[in-house]
Amino acid sequence: MNIDAGIRLDSFELIAYGLDDNIDLALPALLLAADEYPNLDANRYLAELDRLADLALTQEICIAADECDAARRLALFLGGQCGFTGNVRNYYDPKNSFLNDVLDRRVGIPITLSLVLIEVGRRLGLPMVGIGLPGHFVAGCQNEHGDTMLIDMFNGGVTVSHDECVSRLSAIGIAFDPAQHLKPVTSKVFLCRMLANLRAIYVRNSDVDRTIRVVERMTCLCADEAECYRYIGNRFLRNDRAIEAARCFKQYLHHQPHSEHSNEVRETLSDLLTKRALRN
Repeated sequence: MNIDAGIRLDSFELIAYGLDDNIDLALPALLLAADEYPNLDANRYLAELDRLADLALTQEICIAADECDAARRLALFLGGQCGFTGNVRNYYDPKNSFLNDVLDRRVGIPITLSLVLIEVGRRLGLPMVGIGLPGHFVAGCQNEHGDTMLIDMFNGGVTVSHDECVSRLSAIGIAFDPAQHLKPVTSKVFLCRMLANLRAIYVRNSDVDRTIRVVERMTCLCADEAECYRYIGNRFLRNDRAIEAARCFKQYLHHQPHSEHSNEVRETLSDLLTKRALRN
């Protein structure tokens, strides 16, 4: 897929409004990365996914017994010969959440590595989906009987059994429910989860500009995400970051002028602005 070289950031909003579960997720993911890299050449990275798919056809994937076996072989190819793996040394590096950086550096977090596998797999006609296991995103391949094979790209492309799911979730106090936990995520949820990872990193680093930018993208996908502005504003406020808190509260009121919390936020914002004016 080639896109207009002049495509700009507002293109993400156009895609978000018309997003469905059949769209190539690589394109909106690259448009999100363009927030950080304004001169990003999306076509270059779409071509890299095409190249990986073509290269995979020269490997043992071509003798797979079925689609899920092909997906398993593809994952091992990407994790082995191509070197895609989890960034265990610097998990919270924002670059792990940008598809262009993941393709360049061959390291990432579970969701972006799963995205690489899914998009390469889809180019090969494989029925790949994203599976949002609590605490660890994986890719899935669904066979003709409706069964889902899970693949963990963060750990080199290994498959994950039912018993391993039970064990992983039990370790964080969650009872494994296949009907709930193995349900493929929608495209909007997929992108929102990518953005949520970035939001957590930016809040942790008190990077208010990038935090607001990310939440703005999230509101394009789901209006309810505007509530994040109030949450983040209160978090900044508790850490005596009044200026940052005020900016978040202003964004909240812009998106939610008549919510049940709007008057409370207005009062808090008014107090912050009054205190700031008294100091000037």
